[in-house]
Amino acid sequence: MQRIGLEIYTTVEEAVRVIKEVADYRVELDIPLGSVLFENVMNLKMLNDQAKRMGKELTYSTEDPFGRNLINLMKSESSHDLNELRAEQGAASEYNVVVDAPGLLEKIRPRLALSQIALPKVGIVVGITLILLAGAGFIGLTYFYKAHVTLYFTPQVLTKSVSIEVGDGYKTAAEKKTLSGLRIVSSVENTLSYPTTGSKIEGNYAKGKVTIYNSTTSAVELMDGTELRYKPKDTTYAFTLDDNVSVPAREDDPANPGTIIKGSATAKITAKAVGDDFNIDKGEELSIKGRSSEDLKAVSSEDFKGGSSKVVKVVAQKDIDGLKAELTKSTSIQAQDLLKPRVPSGFQFVDKSGKITEVQISIDKKVGEETDQLKGVITAQAEGLTYSQKELAKLIDAISQGLVPAGFDFRSLGGDIKVDVLGETENTQLSSTLADVQVTFKLYIVPNIDENAIANDIKGKSFDDTLAVLAKINGVAQTALKVTPNITFLRKMPFRSQNIVVEVTIQE
Repeated sequence: MQRIGLEIYTTVEEAVRVIKEVADYRVELDIPLGSVLFENVMNLKMLNDQAKRMGKELTYSTEDPFGRNLINLMKSESSHDLNELRAEQGAASEYNVVVDAPGLLEKIRPRLALSQIALPKVGIVVGITLILLAGAGFIGLTYFYKAHVTLYFTPQVLTKSVSIEVGDGYKTAAEKKTLSGLRIVSSVENTLSYPTTGSKIEGNYAKGKVTIYNSTTSAVELMDGTELRYKPKDTTYAFTLDDNVSVPAREDDPANPGTIIKGSATAKITAKAVGDDFNIDKGEELSIKGRSSEDLKAVSSEDFKGGSSKVVKVVAQKDIDGLKAELTKSTSIQAQDLLKPRVPSGFQFVDKSGKITEVQISIDKKVGEETDQLKGVITAQAEGLTYSQKELAKLIDAISQGLVPAGFDFRSLGGDIKVDVLGETENTQLSSTLADVQVTFKLYIVPNIDENAIANDIKGKSFDDTLAVLAKINGVAQTALKVTPNITFLRKMPFRSQNIVVEVTIQE
C-alpha cells in the first residue's frame, strides 16, 4: 500500500490526479486537519467512485475528528445530517482557524502633567463663585467630554469548497446550491476523408479453344455453360463452353481393324474467373464436369490468352461506420471552440459541456463502390452551458454566510473563485444543459464585536485600564484612542457610555 499526504487545500480533482499517478492498487490518503475535502460527504464519495473506476482500493487516515466522522458516515451510509455531525463535534472542532494576533501593537498613552491649582485667598464670594464654576465644569465634562476608540483587525482567511449544480432554466438558490445557467447554440459543418479498407479483384477472363474427345459409342451433346476443369496440381481452374457442341461417337479404323478412332469436336471456352493463372498452355488436359475422363475429355488446342487481374480498393461497411464516428467525434471537439466566442460578456463557459445535436451525415460512396478515400459531411447544432460570473459570486457570497464559525462575522470573499467541472459519473452530470461543479473559494472573517458592550466596559476607566481591556479582545491587532477636549490633567474615559464611540476597522 502506498500512502499519500494531501495538502489542506487539495480539491477532489487534484486528489484524483494524484491517485491516478500511483502504481500501487492500494492507496491510503492522509488528509490534514481542516481539509476542504471534509466540506461534505459527496467529496469522499466522488473520490471512492473515481478510485473504483481506476481499479484501486482507497483508505483514509486523518487527525480531524469531524473528518473521521464524515468517513464513518460515508462507510455506513448513515442518514445523519452534516450539521448534526458538526454539532456533535462542537464549535471548536468545526473550524480550525489559527491567526497571528500579537495584541496591541500600539498603545496611546498621553502623558498628562497634572496642573497645580491654587485658590487665592479671597473672600467668601469668590470662594462660592469658584465652587459653582467647578460644579459647572464637572457637569460640562460629563456631557461634553467624549472618546473615540478605533480597533484594527486583520481578517482571518478560511478556504472552503462546495458542490454546485449549474442548470439551464435553474434559479440561483443558496439553500439548494443551484446556479442559473444559460445554454448557447451554434451551427457547425465538418468534412472528413477516410481511407477505405475493402478490396476486390477485377480484370479480364482468359479464352481459348479445346478439342473434346468422345470414347463412347454414342454421340454426346454439350450445352453452352458446361463446366470444364483444369487441375495442374492442387488448384482447380474452371472454364465454361461458349456455345453448344456436338461430339460424335467413336469409330473403328477401317484401315487398322481393332483400332478405335475417338469422336472429336472443337469448342471455345472462357475462364469463370479473372486472372492470368487461367492462361493455360496448349496441350493441357481438361475434365468435363459430370463426365468420366475415360469417356469424355478435352485438350487445349492453343495457348489461352487474355486472362489478367488486379486488386482494387472498395468501400466496406466498417469504413462507413468509422467515418461517421470520426465525424461525430471531431465535430464534438470542434464544438467547444465554436461555442466559446459566443459566450456572452461576463459569462463563463462550462468546460467540456459542448455537445452536438440534430446531426445529419452524408457519405459520397456506398458499400462495394471502388475508391481509395471515402468522404463525409456532417451538419449539426452545437450546444454548450455557461453561467454568469457575477451570479456565481453572489451565490458564493450567500453560501459563505452559513460557513462562518461562531463568534465571527463574514467580511468578504477573497481572491479568485476556482471552478472545477466534475464530469459525468454515476453521481455527477455533465451536458449542454446541466453540470455539477466543485467551487473552491476563500472568505475573510473577523471576530464578532459588540461596540456597545465595549463602551460600557471602559467607561470611567483610566487610560491604562482601558488599554488593558482592549488588549484582551480576540483578534485585535492595533488600537487608537482619542479624547476631546484634550484636558491635560484628566486621564480617564468619559463616565457616560453614550460619549464613547467604538469603531472597528479592517486592515486588508
